[in-house]
Amino acid sequence: MHDSGTGAPEVMDAPDEGEGGRGLVPVSAPADK
Repeated sequence: MHDSGTGAPEVMDAPDEGEGGRGLVPVSAPADK
């Protein structure tokens, strides 16, 4: 699910991984890449 390609699903997975917000911001940047 990480290598979706579109990036949209990656952002949704960000909060799931951080489960607190710590992965929301940092994952938002690399997810767009």
